[in-house]
Amino acid sequence: LELVVIAIYGSYSAYLILRFVQVIISNITINIYCNRNYGFLRKRQINKTLFDKVFTDVKDIFMNRIAGYVYSSTDSLVISILISTVLVGFYNNYVTVISGVRMLTDSIITPLVPSIGNSMVSFSGGKEREKIFRRFSHLRYIIAILFTVPSYVLINEFITIWVGSEYVMSRMLVTLIIFDLYVHIVHSSAYDFINTLGLFKKAKYIEITGALINITASVLLTRFMGLEGVLLGTCISQIFFWISRSLLVYRDGFKLGVKEYAFYWLRNITGFMVFAVLSLLCGFLSDIITVQSLPVHFVLSGLVCEIVCIIAMVLYPVEDRKVMIEILRNGIRKHERT
Repeated sequence: LELVVIAIYGSYSAYLILRFVQVIISNITINIYCNRNYGFLRKRQINKTLFDKVFTDVKDIFMNRIAGYVYSSTDSLVISILISTVLVGFYNNYVTVISGVRMLTDSIITPLVPSIGNSMVSFSGGKEREKIFRRFSHLRYIIAILFTVPSYVLINEFITIWVGSEYVMSRMLVTLIIFDLYVHIVHSSAYDFINTLGLFKKAKYIEITGALINITASVLLTRFMGLEGVLLGTCISQIFFWISRSLLVYRDGFKLGVKEYAFYWLRNITGFMVFAVLSLLCGFLSDIITVQSLPVHFVLSGLVCEIVCIIAMVLYPVEDRKVMIEILRNGIRKHERT
């Protein structure tokens, strides 16, 4: 129906109304199904204390989601108002590709998240929890390397093959877009632990502040740097999210001090340096591949990037490698069952 409304009638308003109606019908259907098959839920008395706590958490999560929506919608809005509506189309080509990469990485990582909640229940000590956090963070780092390095090297080639060379943007813009993607994948382990530890109230202020930083920095930097300023503002807000969320996890979630938090950042700075070197190395190797056909060059470069990244991750020193691989396997098995 959505396709029919857009393709035949060309009405974006009707499309939005249709999506709204679909959500309402879906919720009503689910409600009817649950009432028929799980009638005991209506008969059970509500625990007032538990209800108040859940309501407070949901309210905080709602604020987080609103702030996240404002954050994710800022770039296109600022570009459209302050620079050019045409550039929004150019930029959205890249956003479409990066969104696909994010969805792919999320589909790999999401099945692992429930195991974090189980681990938080099993281990109450900060040291034990922090050890699990390190393993999970490194898994995210490996996934980030395997996806962001090839994306950095090949995204302009993909845009050329897909929509044409006239839509290719500068290497500086690509660097900022991929940096934003890298930080998102790597630092989201802190976001996952905030959710499993129930730190919604304090995280709410981080989300709101991050959204405001993104808007303010993007608008101010756009005056001096143009389109690059918009993306630089986004990267600045991402770094703020990384610092604030990880600090919240270490301080309030693990109850650990400055020493452990400093080691966390030392590992991440080292990891980022490896990411930068791999990106430059894979870019150099891609440039020396002399193939006339652009699609063939794209595939060969992609294979080279992945091989180099896999070798680097195998050689990368990390503790508890066997345990970390087992966590990944368990998560994949759960994903397959669902």
